Amino acid sequence: MGDIRVACGDADWVAVEWGGGYGEGMKRNDLESELAEISALGQGQVEADALLNALKGGLKHRSNFVVAKAAEVVVKRGVSEKLSDELVKAYERFCKHAVKSDPGCKAKIAVVDALREGAVWVESLYLDAARRRQMEPVWGGRVDTAGGLRCAGVNGLMAVGYGDVMNELAMLLGDEEREVRVGAARLLGDWGDAVGEPLLRLRVLCGEEDGEVLSELFGSILAVNSASGLDFVGRYLIGGEGGKQGGNEGGDDEVRRCAALAIGQSRNGKGLEWLVRSFEKELDAGLRETILMAMAMLRNEDGYGYLCDLIKDADERTAELAVRAMGIYYYDEKVREMVITAAEGREELDEVLREVIA
Repeated sequence: MGDIRVACGDADWVAVEWGGGYGEGMKRNDLESELAEISALGQGQVEADALLNALKGGLKHRSNFVVAKAAEVVVKRGVSEKLSDELVKAYERFCKHAVKSDPGCKAKIAVVDALREGAVWVESLYLDAARRRQMEPVWGGRVDTAGGLRCAGVNGLMAVGYGDVMNELAMLLGDEEREVRVGAARLLGDWGDAVGEPLLRLRVLCGEEDGEVLSELFGSILAVNSASGLDFVGRYLIGGEGGKQGGNEGGDDEVRRCAALAIGQSRNGKGLEWLVRSFEKELDAGLRETILMAMAMLRNEDGYGYLCDLIKDADERTAELAVRAMGIYYYDEKVREMVITAAEGREELDEVLREVIA
């Protein structure tokens, strides 16, 4: 966002550095009205020529907010190809004096997304976005705000079938910014092609320490290869039996928690075997709770059956954890009945039942 300063005595007047959201000397209500007008173009019936002319005007606006909104409407109306020249010019304009004209890369990201959605072949622009840095001042230093833009650029390269896209994805997976590594892993998972699996595995083996990134890596590995991917992620879940792999130690609690949840989110029924195996040797209460939650997330009959057996026969603490795990589906009448039936005769579970599924 731009450096917005409200002047004394006039709460509607906003002064910012050039292009930093509103534009020098632009009133807040002026901007809001223009944004509303652009947004309205995405709804209802608008004559084709009038729509294109209005969006052209929006894409030429000095405010990155207005341009970003116009680019979103371009996507909604499916006119990216017809307005490709205007989109490219908008991107190039906001690359100049970028810190002031487009803080946070808001306009540039929206433009790249609009071009990608229209399958517009602008390879050089996507490459520029994939490699761009934008260092902006913050308290005590500077921070790169172009992480989302780099991901958007590589996404564009994937959309147009760029031949060296794997090299660009490798760069993103090694990026210093967490959001970029998360984005790269997600792109590979959404792509669904097993050709990306070695890159994902290598990033894990190199010792990813951030839990959010690790979860995305595990999830994408399972998405692109449910068979061998499950074996790979499962070894991290088991912990000691997996040993040390690269920079990650198999027994690290955060690594195991990420592996368990990734298996649960994969909805791969074969993951239950790994979860049961891990649960039955696990002593840490927090990890046991996570593993049971992952079992419920699988959403299959065998997983429900295992949890219900715990509710019926396990010690009170374990049975309570199983009830809470199943409780994430409190809205599902079938699951509710399974839990209530399993807990029959166990008065010590009445309180948690009332709390979780009442």
